[in-house]
Amino acid sequence: MNRKTLVMPAVAGLLAPLLAACGASEESRAIVVGTTDQFTATEDAPAPLDPAFAYDTGAWNILRQTVQTLLHVPRGGGEPVPEAARSCGFTDKASESYRCTLRPGLTFADGTPVTAEDVKYSVERVLKIKSDNGTAALLSNIDTVETKGDEIVFHLKTPDATFPYKLSTPVAG
Repeated sequence: MNRKTLVMPAVAGLLAPLLAACGASEESRAIVVGTTDQFTATEDAPAPLDPAFAYDTGAWNILRQTVQTLLHVPRGGGEPVPEAARSCGFTDKASESYRCTLRPGLTFADGTPVTAEDVKYSVERVLKIKSDNGTAALLSNIDTVETKGDEIVFHLKTPDATFPYKLSTPVAG
């Protein structure tokens, strides 16, 4: 194919968006990048981006980008790997005790250190609130949570092989 034949369509293709942008009128519209969902605090949803209440796609898309969890599922899937945790795993053969050790140096936005007690508080808060929206159902198999230094131990009511995946969701953020 002749090069001259390809040059004109290529130039026209490159100039078309530029020329279209020059023809803007008073009725130009902004390009929306990201979500167009609106989140409003109501009596039924007093905190639409609170992991203890939010269990809809729009809120979870935001929470997945803004809260840190003990584990996360790597791109492309697979088993959860540590995020805020240095390590996590079942510590008994019955898969009823799950232990995570926090990474050193974790802090909140204000610089306050994150402790195992903070993680325990967050998980127990979700269970205590027991939102009708369904988030507490993901953690309902937790019997008790205990801390030992920088470790969090989740004692489960029954064996649950999906528990690491649950800890990688915003409800456990």
